Amino acid sequence: MKKILSIFALVASFSAIAQDIIPTIGTELCPNQEYTFTVSGLPGNFINLNSIGSVTITQFPSGSGTSITFKAKFGDVNGEQGFEVSYQGGSKPFKYTKIKSLFGGYSENFSNPTTLSVPICQTTPVALNISGNKYWNTSTNPYTTFGNITTYKYKIPAGWYLNSTLSTGNNYITATGPVTLTPTANSGNGGLIEYIAKKRL
Repeated sequence: MKKILSIFALVASFSAIAQDIIPTIGTELCPNQEYTFTVSGLPGNFINLNSIGSVTITQFPSGSGTSITFKAKFGDVNGEQGFEVSYQGGSKPFKYTKIKSLFGGYSENFSNPTTLSVPICQTTPVALNISGNKYWNTSTNPYTTFGNITTYKYKIPAGWYLNSTLSTGNNYITATGPVTLTPTANSGNGGLIEYIAKKRL
């Protein structure tokens, strides 16, 4: 009698454990502002937390096992920042690349008007909307842009108003969104309107 041997293929079934962090990696966050982070789903019990880049951990993790909560602030740089979470059996990096920092500049939208035509003697308000400029991250390859910058500091001719603030010609006036410029009849001809992105507070 022949011996019949049955061959069984043993298929190892592995269920991937997702390590999640809140706020999520793609969230746009501000520098120098304290956030609460929660990491869950670690494949082993938590051991240690280290910062990546210019992050400051302001409150060390609470919780135990596979979930932790902690507080931290991002530095005012447009590079990669985040956290390295060590647990029994390994570690997991969480890298944030959308920190709203103006350190190192920002991506300019050159579709904005380069001149503003205001007839001499006109004192009727004129609308100006600087839009489309974005934050950027120089730690990615290629560089990436994200978000919209809506707050700017303006320098306008002396005697003009930006919204309701009078210009001395040397002061910067901060405003968000579209602005209204009210010219004076006897100044500003051939002058400049300067603007620079204002750091979000």
